[in-house]
Amino acid sequence: METGLHRLLIYNDATIFGGQEKATLMAVDQLLQHTRLEIFFMFYEGNARLHQQLMQFQQKSNQIHLIQTKHKTRAGQGIITLLSPLEVNLIKIIMKEIQPDLVVISQGGIEVSSLGLMAAHRGGFSIASFIPIAHRLRDLGYRLGVIRDFVNIYYYRLPNGFITVTDNLKNMLNARGARGNVFTVGNGVDFNHLKQLERKLWRDLYGISEQDYAIALIGRIYFRQKGHDLLINALADNKLRLENMKLLIVGDGPDEDALKLMISSKGLENFVKFISWSNNPSSIYSAADMVVIPSRFEGLPLVMLEAMYFGLPVTASNIDGMADLLPKEWLFQNSSPNSIIETLLRVKEYPKPDVLLKNKQMVATEFNMKIFGERFFTAIKAIAKAKP
Repeated sequence: METGLHRLLIYNDATIFGGQEKATLMAVDQLLQHTRLEIFFMFYEGNARLHQQLMQFQQKSNQIHLIQTKHKTRAGQGIITLLSPLEVNLIKIIMKEIQPDLVVISQGGIEVSSLGLMAAHRGGFSIASFIPIAHRLRDLGYRLGVIRDFVNIYYYRLPNGFITVTDNLKNMLNARGARGNVFTVGNGVDFNHLKQLERKLWRDLYGISEQDYAIALIGRIYFRQKGHDLLINALADNKLRLENMKLLIVGDGPDEDALKLMISSKGLENFVKFISWSNNPSSIYSAADMVVIPSRFEGLPLVMLEAMYFGLPVTASNIDGMADLLPKEWLFQNSSPNSIIETLLRVKEYPKPDVLLKNKQMVATEFNMKIFGERFFTAIKAIAKAKP
């Protein structure tokens, strides 16, 4: 291991366990397996799923130390952070006690974990932002988006370097005024947790007949980002064209009740099945015929990479990481119900087995855990060298 990076602090105060938290844990797993780094992980105490998985790491390795905190990201956190000098100072004191060589701020977006970002900056530490999303909030329809975007210009200038997931997002970060180098490190897929299971068994358990064409929408039920409402509206406008389609909605989230009400009000109960979230989605991929991602914004979805590895077609919004990797004919304009349905039907009828095999091979060779771990370690070593 290169001299100069021995003690690493990772900060994440998200209140939910999402794709960014999962990717961060994958990075930690690789660092624990392949380096001698001493890792401190500071996280919000109420994030039970994150805590549970970190505890599993701690049981296997004495390299990792867990620091629970009451600090958490709230709506409009970028503004709140500027108005919370005492809270920032408390976090800075903890960081000073650890004296890390580098602080990695795990951020779903620049406002997330901005308390830790500010604390690390005021503590004079080298900082890496691990961030998959750099969209303008005003473009996404967030409340006070214009003001928050203006404030966020400041936060983009604080890290000494950034780690993101695609070259398009790297360009987006540079456009936001990111200081220092931006490293592209595509998410890794843990193939050990993905096994082809008996298709008929799981289709029977999920209530899917062999005549059904099962389309899976996997992820947190959160309209603003994941676009469940866009897909349901498209299906409702084209009920007569759905034939034997079944939509499997896998996961939970703040808009679950609103989604169920929406499905009921549009008469789609016979087309939709809800399935509880599982840490091992192999049963879903084994039972499904297609995965759909109607998101309004994304980074590089692990669900997409996992489905491609399983040899499934993935239809998705023509944005972000999906637009970077998926064939053009699999992409739709999520603002157009007709575009969504036409794409689903086109891919259903003509899945192109050669493309499915090519995608599986690409994920296996370019997005495996070994490459992810090596690239992540290379990035943090380079950022640690940068002067605070």
